[in-house]
Amino acid sequence: MRALLSVPVIVALAVLIHVDWHVARPTHHRLSLGWSAHWTLCLIGFALAGWYLARRSPRAPWVAASINAAMALVVGQIVEPILETLFDDGRLAFEVAPERWLAFGQCLAAAGLAMAAAVALVSARRDPSTRRT
Repeated sequence: MRALLSVPVIVALAVLIHVDWHVARPTHHRLSLGWSAHWTLCLIGFALAGWYLARRSPRAPWVAASINAAMALVVGQIVEPILETLFDDGRLAFEVAPERWLAFGQCLAAAGLAMAAAVALVSARRDPSTRRT
């Protein structure tokens, strides 16, 4: 199990999820861009992570990608907002606005498809039964 986990990938993807929120958030907030195509960041980041994880764990690329993505999603969308509220307001709470869930859903859709495509491509290249002669 330990060989399937990549802490740097989990941290990078969790940070990407948080950055995606800042890129998507309306510009009347500080540190916000209001970019409607924010999901492209998740598409690129998760595709790269899927490629890396599939190459790093050739015996179980789907398991490695799933575990690392799931952990990053929990950290980026659940743990980070709790810590943000703790440090900003001094209280332990989970306050996530509907807009943040919408941005997260868009990020998740793009991320899931991109990571699956990357893992499938790397896996197909390694599997000799799928090669054309």
